[in-house]
Order: sequence, then structure tokens, then C-alpha cells
Amino acid sequence: MNNPEAEPERNPASSSQAQDVAIGGNFQVDGAGNSVDFSQTTIDQSHAQITHITQVAFDQVKARPLNPRSPYIGLRKFEVRDRDLFFGRDRILVHLQERLQDHFLLVLGASGSGKSSLIRAGLIPQLAQQRGGGFRELICTPDRNPFESFRASLTSAGYRQSETEFLLANQPDSLLKAAQTVKANDDEWLVFIDQFEELFTLCPNGLIRQHFIDGLVNLVAGGLPSVDLVVAMRADFLDRLSAYPDLSGILQRSELITDLGDDELRLAIEQPAARHGVVFEPDLVAEIIQGLKGRNATGEAERISLPLLQYTLKLLWESSGDLGDRILRTSTYRQIGGVRGALQRRVDEIYNGFSVDEQQVAKHIFLQLVDTTTADVGTTAVGKAVSRRATLTEFRDPTEQKVLQQLINASLLVSDRPSPDSSAVVELAHETLIDSWDTLKRWIEESKPLIRLRNQLKDDAMRWHDLHQQNSAQAEAELWQGSKLQWLMAQKQELRDRFGNFCSEETAFVTASEALADRGHRREVQRLRRTIAGVGIALAAVSGLAFLALNQWIRAEQGQIKALTQTTNAEFTANRDTLTPLLTALDAGTRLQRIPAFLRPPELQADVMTALAQGVYWVREKNRLEGHTDGIVAVAFSPDGTTIATGSYDTSIKLWGLEGQPLPVTLSHDIAVLDVAFNPDGQILASADESGIIKLWSNQGDLLTPPIQAHNDYIHSVQFSPQGESLASASQDGTIKLWDVQGNFQQTIPAHSQPVRDLAFSPNGRVLASASADGTIKLWERNGTPKRSPLMGHQGRVMSVQFSPETNPNWLVSGDDQGSIRIWKATGEPVRLLTSDDTSAVRQVAFSADGRTISAARHSGAIEVWDMQGRLLTTLLGHSLPANGVAFGPDSTTLASASNDQRVILWALSTTPRLTVLPSPTEENSPVFGLNFNQQQPQLATTQQDGQAVLWSLEDGQMPQPRLLPDPGKEGWKIQFSFQGDRIVSCDLDGTIRVWTAKGDLIRTISKAHIGGAYAVSFSPQGKYIASGGYDKLVKLWDINGNPLFSLPGHQGFVSSLAFNAQGTHLVSASIDNTARLWDLQTQTQIATLEGHLAPIWSVAFSPDNSLIATASSDKTIGLWDLNGQPIRTLRGHTDTINSVKFSENGQLLYSASNDKSIKVWQANGELVMTLLGHDKAVNALDTKENVLSSGSTDGLTILWRQEPNYLSLDDLIQEGCDWAKDYLDNQANTAKKLCSR
Repeated sequence: MNNPEAEPERNPASSSQAQDVAIGGNFQVDGAGNSVDFSQTTIDQSHAQITHITQVAFDQVKARPLNPRSPYIGLRKFEVRDRDLFFGRDRILVHLQERLQDHFLLVLGASGSGKSSLIRAGLIPQLAQQRGGGFRELICTPDRNPFESFRASLTSAGYRQSETEFLLANQPDSLLKAAQTVKANDDEWLVFIDQFEELFTLCPNGLIRQHFIDGLVNLVAGGLPSVDLVVAMRADFLDRLSAYPDLSGILQRSELITDLGDDELRLAIEQPAARHGVVFEPDLVAEIIQGLKGRNATGEAERISLPLLQYTLKLLWESSGDLGDRILRTSTYRQIGGVRGALQRRVDEIYNGFSVDEQQVAKHIFLQLVDTTTADVGTTAVGKAVSRRATLTEFRDPTEQKVLQQLINASLLVSDRPSPDSSAVVELAHETLIDSWDTLKRWIEESKPLIRLRNQLKDDAMRWHDLHQQNSAQAEAELWQGSKLQWLMAQKQELRDRFGNFCSEETAFVTASEALADRGHRREVQRLRRTIAGVGIALAAVSGLAFLALNQWIRAEQGQIKALTQTTNAEFTANRDTLTPLLTALDAGTRLQRIPAFLRPPELQADVMTALAQGVYWVREKNRLEGHTDGIVAVAFSPDGTTIATGSYDTSIKLWGLEGQPLPVTLSHDIAVLDVAFNPDGQILASADESGIIKLWSNQGDLLTPPIQAHNDYIHSVQFSPQGESLASASQDGTIKLWDVQGNFQQTIPAHSQPVRDLAFSPNGRVLASASADGTIKLWERNGTPKRSPLMGHQGRVMSVQFSPETNPNWLVSGDDQGSIRIWKATGEPVRLLTSDDTSAVRQVAFSADGRTISAARHSGAIEVWDMQGRLLTTLLGHSLPANGVAFGPDSTTLASASNDQRVILWALSTTPRLTVLPSPTEENSPVFGLNFNQQQPQLATTQQDGQAVLWSLEDGQMPQPRLLPDPGKEGWKIQFSFQGDRIVSCDLDGTIRVWTAKGDLIRTISKAHIGGAYAVSFSPQGKYIASGGYDKLVKLWDINGNPLFSLPGHQGFVSSLAFNAQGTHLVSASIDNTARLWDLQTQTQIATLEGHLAPIWSVAFSPDNSLIATASSDKTIGLWDLNGQPIRTLRGHTDTINSVKFSENGQLLYSASNDKSIKVWQANGELVMTLLGHDKAVNALDTKENVLSSGSTDGLTILWRQEPNYLSLDDLIQEGCDWAKDYLDNQANTAKKLCSR
């Protein structure tokens, strides 16, 4: 923010006086007149902080002393010291100050939106000026330990390190303690946590992360009037906060930073130069602003990158010589490449100036300074590339240090020392470099899986190194084993080639991991010998070379199987709906079958079961029709569903059986075929092409009439009337023509002034709908008379239209090339707009035969399935190129899609699927935090972060339907049916408990049941009592009418979970104090404390026979305990906080859900059976009923998984997969055909 006193002197001769202005409107510099136009600038005298802008002529600007130093900062963020060069954010700064009256503000924005700069160079200088000498800014960017980062900010602000040693304890009360003890009484603090997302990307210790977040919450809750907290975070990390319920109360105080408007951009561009006595050539600023407004490949507007703007302006300044004429010129701007090319060209120049060896080192450096947002080591599943911070000590080679310094000098990298006692760090000057330099983008694309592997190795090695110095036995659990280590060993040389040699900590970590694996292998060989001997095979018979050969074969086969499971994981991430991951999993499974069961390593068996489960649960592709040599434009089912016709750009029409077998006939045109259609009895097939010709064929492939020259331009659509007596054609020439089935012309309807892209008959055949490139839909009587005015509402070309079948009422659906889908009444009144994240063109829409479902084929290749209420039921991803056509079979459960990838995919949409996905019934896709089955009726209840409780009806054979329960709370947490199935109880974070009937009618509300929030609630098995737990650290018991009975104190943190035993005599509670406690409800006493977890416990469960208690913790483990509180075993396997644990109804299985997006299935003895994958974010809640497992996630989805008994058997799971893929495999001539016949 600019100091008004530092503004240039006003020109005494100027007749215009300076005004205080709130920048908005059209601030512009006119060319010839050398004047500044404020004609539409809003005047606002209410805020003295608003920047003073002085109306001065160009000549007056140029008359100021020339400051040759660039006033633009390049890629780095603005700092407090840059306040005099920071322009364009006046309005939002005023707003931020108003919002900060609550003493907390979360600032959200995309990378490059200017969040950090806005606070550092805008808000902080403003507050410093207003608040005087006692103002202190504490700027903290989280690193591996955020408490140490906060301590460093105190040191930078002038506080002694000896006063802040308590922060090294990493405790939740530390931040508030600092404000209460370190801060002087007259000090006013602004605590700015910048790049808050790095708390999740850099801090490897989940407990420290939890404590730091708790510390921020405590700091806000402390109510200190002289402490303000501002947190800046990338908006795409917002979902990470849902795992921290204590944050919910302050997350409402957020501000989204949007792009600068044109007027604000003009200020940000012109004013820094004006301060240094330089102006822009007329029209150059407008050209720069226009250059910032690019569009991506799908035509969507790209976000404005302010660092890219600053870099371009800095390069423009530096490329303008001595600026003797005081003008920044358009020719120079274009010479450096403009906004879109300046950075690219400059980095290329720097890189090309290096020697060959230095270029290789530069590549190593850049790749070590990037990471990917999501990935699993051992797979090729990767996410968006982001910047990564590294210590300078990672670059020890002299050539590395030389190149690194040159890159820092060129302002492509920045280096800093977070605190006096920490190592200096280096990072990309801004992530804009990743998006703007093609060479770096190529390196990243080539190395994406290895980037994540390399960085995870570095992080895990450092964590192991730190832990090993404290507790070597505990550190052993951090070493890599199994497929993770196998993947590292396979890629070790490639890692060195791409990133350089390992550091000493990494080398020691890898060596220790290999040694542990070698010890395990020797034990496995010994087990193998014992096992063989134990089944009656004399060791002498398999000794020597024979035994070694057996062992080598098993190891080789295991290696192949591990590689296949890793491939399956990558394929599942890319195309989970298709046959591809299932076929790869079947290959792994059938290989594992060849190894005797007693010789299969349990970990490998679990990996294969996981791969098979992914395929069996998620596969929707039933078959593929392959044989065309160019894109497929059209697909149609015969009315009896036994034949499928496809039309292609390759000029052919092919016929297929429903099982995917090609029928021995190929029909052809002389040019690309654009549409095919069967008549109502399936005896005639019509086809249309680009030259305007229609052909009529018998269902045996015979041409019934001579070709019909129907139009002189493309025919986009042909349709038979429902009665079968007429055929309609729609053309590029804007007309519709009607024909009889002998090919005789009946009439022309001059329908539209632009191409007619599609047409459809109403179910009774009396109305014809046409969809046009003019953006309208028209309804016609059969005689060509318009039935009503055109249907308006689409913003682009309408590509497809279809009537629903004979349903009551009748509907019309349409799709356009701007990505929107609209439902209308058949009479033309609009009903609803269907919106999804995919905004690519809709190429075709279709109704299912039962009228309940709509499908859409998109240019992106996606196939969407919607219900009539406008809920997106599923998006089927399998096509690699645009999807052109979609059609339902007459059974409404088979869907065919045609694509430019030369394939038709047949999708199965069964009403009794292995897996059912329940999309969020609210538009916000709010995270699901709680769920519970009604054990007496087909119902499921869920709670969402937005406070909404939802009741789902689960009638067999029907898509589950949601009912939103009344009186939504602040933030829904847990929900449960009574064991009798007649009541529902829920709790939320405003401390309220609500009780409903099983139909969803609200019975009673218990307000303020827990001060600070209620986190857990449960009915007693007899339905007489309700137990609840909350932020006040208490467990409370209530009668069924909501009257308090008694409280159970004891926990030292809030109570997160509760569970009754089957008799209702005992209750177990879990808390973030790292303990669970067992209570005798008859005596109201605690009888056992379950201690051993190293982090908060989020879930507890009794086994059905009441012999075991299971606990789930942020320390990534599950504990199994006896009723005396003694640990029986610890289950490890999750890689992040475990949120929920649940026993199966027979007690033989245990399910766990985690922030690592997975659900694990365990035998009660602790052996991992499989992992269920499919949620895109943290899995928060689980429940079971009969053979169904339900899961709720931060991604807003609830998934129902059918847990049939045969899904737990390798052989049965393979058979399930083979049965599904039978039609596809039967039509394959390659080795895949033999996959299920081994």
C-alpha cells in the first residue's frame, strides 16, 4: 500500500485537484491529450487508507526524477518493503480490514492470485500505519515443523529465542501461551500464516499438524483483542480442513481473492512506472491486459497470473535500455514475447547459456523443486505439479551450487533462511514458472511418477533419520517394505539419472530398508522350507538346485504379480469404469493362483485382492465393439435389443450382436456416415451421410431402395416416427424433410436459418422437435406448422434433443455445445438446467426406455448419467477422444457410447449393482461425516458438514432416494438409528442433539447439550438412553425424552466417538486425548483406560460378541483391546489418520476408513484381506448391514459396497471378474482370450 505522503508533488498549474478515490470504474490514460480520465471513477471519502492518485499529465510524470531501478518485482511475492509499488487492491483491502474486526480471517485464492502479496504489501503496511509503534507482524510460512516456523517469526520480530523455547514442545496451547507471555501488553500482533497449504505438504508429522491447528483455534478462541490472525491458503486445499472439526467455527470467516478487474490491472501496471518517472506508450497497457486473458484448450478463461504479469513488466523495463525518453514501448513488449512468451523466452535464454553438464544439473535442480499434489508410490497416479521447498544442503556438488546461484541471481529461484538456527531453503520464485516454461513442463510430464517417489523418499528418509536418533526400534516401522521398496529398487538408477545422487540420509534409509527386507526374505525362505517339510515333501527331494529353482520361480512370479498390481492401480486411477484395470487384475490373480496357497505372502495376496476388488466393484464397461478404422459418429439399438448398429467416418455401418460379436455384414456409403436409426419393428435400418444421402437397409443388410438424395448438405439426424410410417431427416441446410419408408418424399419444413443438428418425434408421433445451431429448439406439428414459439435458453448451438418415452408427464431433453443440458416439459416449458464440472460440448443426449434416466455424450469423452431430479448419478470415463453418440438399450440398463477413438463401449447400469454411489443431495457436495443403517428397515441416514441430515430410502431394485431432514444444524457430525429402527439421533458442532422418527419427523431438540460442540452420539441397544460426547470433554447420558441423567468426566480432550456393548451395560468412549475409556453404566464409573495410541482416537467399536474393543487413531493404527483395557494387537497399513472402525455383523471382519482415501478390510486376527478404493478424498464414516458396507467421504459421496461372502475368496473374486468380462474375452483373438482359462 502506498504512503500518500510519498506521492509526487501536484502540478500547481493543473486545474484538476487530487481526489481520494476508491479505485473502480475506468481509470485510463488517453494518448494525444496526455490526460488522465477519472470520469467513471467512484469517489469515496470514507476511508483515509485509500491510495491518493494525482491527476498529472504524461509530461509531468516524465518530469519527475528518473529512477532506473525496475519498480516491478518479477516472480517473487511482494514483501512489506514493497508497499510503495503495490497497486490495484484498494477495494479488497478496505473489505479485509472490516472483516478483520473479528480478529481472524482466512484468505483463499488460486496460485498466482496474489494472496501473499495482498497481505504482506497491502494489509500489513496499512495496519502498521494505523496502529503505531506497538504493531508487530509475525509472518510464518509452515515448514516441516510449523511450531519452529512460528518461533522463527517471533525471532524475526525481535523477541528473544530464550523466551520462546516452550514452542519446541509442539503443544496445542503454545501459540496462545506465546501471545499471553511473550507479547508485551502494549504490543498489537498480526499473525500471518502464509502458504497454509504447506502445513499439509511439508509437515510429515500428523500429530504436530493437529496440534498446530489446535493451537490456531486456541489462539482465536483466546479472545485477545490485541491479536489478529490471518491465514492465506490456496483454495484447492480447502477440503483438507474438513478433517479438523475444531476449525469449523472460524472457517466461516473467509475471503476469496478473485482476479483483478481491468481498472485494477491498469493501476498495477502503470502506477509503479509512474513512480519512477516512466509512462507506457498509448494502447500498450490495453494490449498487456488483453494478453493476460488467455483461454485454455476447452475455451475456458484462464486465471490471471499476477507473478507472470510482474515478471513480464520487469523484463520489459530491463529490456528498454536507459529509458532516456521515459516511455515503455509496444515494440519492446512484443520483442520480449508479450505476457504469454516473455518468461518462456527468458528462461530458455538462461538455460541455453549453460554448458551441457550445467543444463543437466539445472534439470536436476528444477525437478527437485517440484512435487505433485497426489500420488501413490508404486503407481503412475499423479496429480498437479506444485512448487516444493528444499534446503540448500541438498545441493552439495560445486556445479550444483554454481548453477543454483545463477538461477537465484536470475530471479527464477528464491532463497531464504526461515530462522537463524535453521538451514537456508530454496524454491521456485513462483509456481507460474511451472505453467509458463514448456521445457520444465516436459521434464515434469516425463518424470511425474518419479518426482513423487523421489520426494516421498526424501521426506520419509528425513523422518526416519530424526526418529532413529531417538528410538531406533520405533524408527524401523518407517522403513519401506513390500511393493513400495520394490518400486524404489526398480527405479533407483532412473532416480539418480533424473535427480542426481541420494543424500547421506536417503542412502542410509534405503540401505536400512534393504537390510530389513533381506532379513524378511531369509525368514521367508526358512518358512518355505518348513512349510514344504510340513506338508510331507521331503526336503531332500527339493534340496539343492531343485529348491533354489522353486524359490527363484516363486520370487520371479511374485515380482510379475507385484508389477501387475501396480499397473492396475494406475489404470484404476485413469479409467476405473473400464475393463482395463479388471483385466490386468485378473492376470495378477490367475498368476497368484498358480502359487500354492500356503506359499503366498499375505501382503501380496492382499495386494491382488485389492486389485481384483477395484475391478469387480467399479467396472461399468461390459464390452467393447472394435473394428471401425475411424471415429464412430452414431450408435443405435434395435427395438428388441439384440442388434447394435454403428456408423463411422470410415464410411461404413457395422452390425453387432449384444454380446459384442460382429455380424457378418458391413454396409457402406461413399462418404462419412453421420447417423443410423432402426424403425419401430427393427426390420429397417436408415443411415445418412455427409453428402445428403439416406439409405434404407433390411436388418439382414440388403439395400431396400435406391439411395435417396435427401439433401445437398450434411444430414445430421434421421428418425423414424413411432408408428413407423415416416422417416424424418435434419440437415446442415436448415431444413427438415419427411419421407415414407419406401423413400418417397412427403414434405419439407424450412425449420431454421442455421443447421438443424438433431430431431426427435414425440411418443405419439404427433410432434417433431428440432435442435439447431441457432441456439433454439422448435416444436412442429406433423404438417410443418409451428406448435409454439421457439424454446430459448441455450447459450450455444443446440446439438441434440430427445423426447422421453411414454411417461406421465412427457419430457424433452436437450444439450448444447457450451456444455449445458436442459430438461423441458414436452409442451416446451423449462424445468431445470443440469450442470456438472465438465463444461465441454454435449454431442448427444438420450432417455432410457423407462424414462427415469438421461445420458449425455460429451466432447471430453465423458458419458454422464442423470436422474430426472437433476442428480448426476455417474460419469463414465473410458473414451480417450470425444464421444459423439449415446443410446440406451430397451432394458434401460445397457448404455452404448460411440467415440472418435473408434470404439463403442457397452456400459452396464444394473439396478442391483455390486456398488452404488449416492451423490450429495445438496449442490455444494458437502462432506459426509456420519452415517448409519436402519437395521430394521431399508434406510440409511447421513450427516453432512453443512449441517444437513439426509434420510435415504434403499428399496431393492430402485435408485436410493434422499429426503432432507428439517432443521439442519451448524455442522453435522454423527447420526444413528435406534436398534429398534424407530428413532434417529444426530449431533452437530453447535452442541445440539436432535431426535427424529424413522420417517424423518423431528421429535425433539436438546440445545447446548455440550458447550463447544457435540461430536458423538449413540442409542443404547434397548433404545432407552442416548449417550453423547462433546467438546466439553464429557460423556453424557440422557433419557429418550432428552432429560439429562448423569455425566462421566475423565477425558482430557473432546470426546470423539462412543459405542455401547450389546447388553447396554457398558460404554466405551474415545477422545483426542489419545485414550479410550470403558465405563460401567450401572455404577457410573470408569473401569479401564485404553492407553497406547500416540495421537487422537477418532472411533471406537465393540465386537458383536463383546470380547474386543477396536480403536482408530491419527497415529495411523488400529488397536484391538480386551475388556480390561489390555492391548491385544495393533493393525498397521493406513498412511494417514484413521477416522472410523467397524466390525462386521458376524465379528469375523473389521473395516477401517482413513484420510488416505481408503477402506481396509481385516480379518479379526489382524490380517489384511483387501483395500477398497474409490473415494477421491478422506473417508470419514463406515457402517454395515447384512452384506452391505456403507462409507461416507469428504468428497461428498456415500458409497454402498456389497460385501458378498465370495468377495473374500481369491478364487471366487477371480471367477466374478471372469464372468463379467466373458463377452469381451470371447470376442478376442489375442492372449487376453485365454486369461480366464488358465
